[in-house]
Amino acid sequence: GSAPSEEQFRIKHKPVRLDALESYIRGLMAGTAAQKHRFLTQAVRLDESFTAPCFELGRLLYQGEKYSAAAGWLERVPPEDPNAVEAAFLLGLCRYRLAEFEKAESAFRLLSSLAPRPEIWNNLGAAQSRLGRPEAVDNFRRAVESDPHEPAYRFNLGYALWKQERYEEAAEAFRELLQLTPEDSQATLMLGRCLNRTPPSGVAVKMENFERLQSPVDRGVFRRFRLGTSRALH
Repeated sequence: GSAPSEEQFRIKHKPVRLDALESYIRGLMAGTAAQKHRFLTQAVRLDESFTAPCFELGRLLYQGEKYSAAAGWLERVPPEDPNAVEAAFLLGLCRYRLAEFEKAESAFRLLSSLAPRPEIWNNLGAAQSRLGRPEAVDNFRRAVESDPHEPAYRFNLGYALWKQERYEEAAEAFRELLQLTPEDSQATLMLGRCLNRTPPSGVAVKMENFERLQSPVDRGVFRRFRLGTSRALH
């Protein structure tokens, strides 16, 4: 394509107000969550077009388990932002934590097409599992095949298979998981349910919402992908 005009370049690379940038840097360097929040929100107030603080505020509030407030900030991160993929991932997690599973599924489905990562397939499967959708099994399998040593993926696969009353396949997943993590008491319990062929409807204590979410150990993986111009997450 042709090079952008000077006017287009200026619009895309609008200079950030210096006082907003200083507040943002102070927010990144602050020692407590309260101080970070104060400086970062100040940066946004000083320059509303400066979206880097929006991402940091969303991440900070997600870590503080304030999911609704976090989602509000993460929605303000534009698709062309370098942090857009991580913002979209965190927004999907917020939707899930807020029990907005349809929105979580939409977020992780879009991300799975842009960034084929086991964490994304797993979380897509978790949202689908909470919605009772059979395709959750396929996404958990993708996650297991991509990272066979992550216990959460095998647990979720076994759990989703058990919910579909596919006891032999579920038992195999839990056996493989217990070879990795023998101390997983929840997996031991689920293996017993599979061996006894106990259906979800036949359990005295409801065994719901056992799905395990996952995030990348290295946040740098998000930087390898770009969200492009899609706003389907918002």
